[in-house]
Amino acid sequence: MTRKSKIRDLKERFEKTLKKVGKELRKLPVDVKRDEYIRTTVDSDISDRLNKEELNFLGGFREAKKHLKEISSIQTSIPKILIFDIETAPLESYHWGLWNQNIGLNQVKEDWTVLSWAAKWAGSDEVFYMDTSKQKDLRDDRKILEGIWKLLDEADITVTQNGVSFDHKKLNARFIQHGMKPPSSCKKLDTKLMAKKYFKFTSNKLEYMTDKLCTKYKKLSHGKFPGMALWTEYLKGNKEAAKEMKLYNEYDVRSLEELFFKLLPWDNQIDFNTYIDSCEMHICTCGSVDSVKKGFHYTRTGKYQKYICKSCGKESRDRTNLLSKDKRKKTIRSRCSR
Repeated sequence: MTRKSKIRDLKERFEKTLKKVGKELRKLPVDVKRDEYIRTTVDSDISDRLNKEELNFLGGFREAKKHLKEISSIQTSIPKILIFDIETAPLESYHWGLWNQNIGLNQVKEDWTVLSWAAKWAGSDEVFYMDTSKQKDLRDDRKILEGIWKLLDEADITVTQNGVSFDHKKLNARFIQHGMKPPSSCKKLDTKLMAKKYFKFTSNKLEYMTDKLCTKYKKLSHGKFPGMALWTEYLKGNKEAAKEMKLYNEYDVRSLEELFFKLLPWDNQIDFNTYIDSCEMHICTCGSVDSVKKGFHYTRTGKYQKYICKSCGKESRDRTNLLSKDKRKKTIRSRCSR
């Protein structure tokens, strides 16, 4: 093999390897699984196909290392997104009617508590679940609250359905009553609020939206214990009701995750690029790194590169102002002179 043919052959293999790296990376969910992929697959893939001497011969070794460094930077910087849902016990009270009742505190027989919760990290298959079904006192939620508190304390972003006004505040109420400290702060995303802001669905309920938008997971309808029966039977210690509660709660979380990623390209509350240090790649809110440059976004004092995501079609832009300092000064001066 001549020197030229060897170079051509190695270049082709090198380009195919880098292309495969990017293709495989885009298939992966935005979570810590990328670390395992980079460590076990990407690094070995390049080292197996092209040894160091060959890469040095092409002058491409630094390029390959830079590419892997960028991917590693993405993985280590991606925020931890926690998707969760809670189920609470109803209030029990004494009252004399069914409609428009004003119930005083002295009429409350049993206060509400958290019965169960389900949660998962975005992109992971594992669903965490805890409930009070194996306890003597089914309304004692101290132990299960410790579990969800730890997850919330780790999260950079949380995703809920109606959680801004319900789940988060309900948990906070129970945390403080048990003398627990507040978990670490995080950005709270709510699919109900996202739906109300960007769309006009017939209903913004999880059941409706997952039925219309989701293909893999949809919110479950109640099985053997329809409606309120699931909660009343659970509180009686019915084991079948406890199993149905677990399935119901877990499916809420799985369907919520799928719904969240359907709505996310329309939303601009988070930008994964803000979590990345020294990376030239542009990441869409859907988690894809496959974006193309398309024109510019102009403001009165700036010019910014626009991107279109090939995966979800969302438009985004860089934060770097492409106008020179002199150009910006002239723009500012012309505005001030008016």
